[in-house]
Amino acid sequence: MIDLSAKKKFLSWLIQCVTLKRRESYWILNYLLNHEAVLNRVVFVQGAIYTPRGLMITDQEQDGIGLEMMVNKHLITEPEDIFLNIRKERKSILYLEIMFEEMLSTNYYLSVIEENPYQPLDEEFTQTFELSFADFFEEDAKAFKINQLVEAINQALEAGDKESFLKLTTEYKALKSENG
Repeated sequence: MIDLSAKKKFLSWLIQCVTLKRRESYWILNYLLNHEAVLNRVVFVQGAIYTPRGLMITDQEQDGIGLEMMVNKHLITEPEDIFLNIRKERKSILYLEIMFEEMLSTNYYLSVIEENPYQPLDEEFTQTFELSFADFFEEDAKAFKINQLVEAINQALEAGDKESFLKLTTEYKALKSENG
């Protein structure tokens, strides 16, 4: 859970430094800033549209209408209805997504963003990551085996063990040709 002071710092900075698409967004953010009990129940996420109760606010540079809320898969676009929902359901968690230019390089934003438990995983990314991860460990295991063989070959040379040397050298060459 993110500290209330970090949320306040972020919202204060956002209100002063970012030009939001809808002026009503400022009203809502100021309401949250001035009502700690409500702000304590705000979770800053990406993909708020996937949550049971998510509010999306954007700056001038982002696509979309700039202010919308999704409540149990029902879209609300009227600012008055959004504000009413926030006040009426003030004891419920509100997932808030704020999209603005260079958000991922803004420390205030990065200090409040949390993982969205409702956002579906990107299956293609997950599969690619798992394959890359498996390839990494396979290559690492081969490199380890090659290093072990080099050590064993050196020991066989030092001991004058021709039979072990030939066997280990053959294994080493096979593994190296496999690696390319």
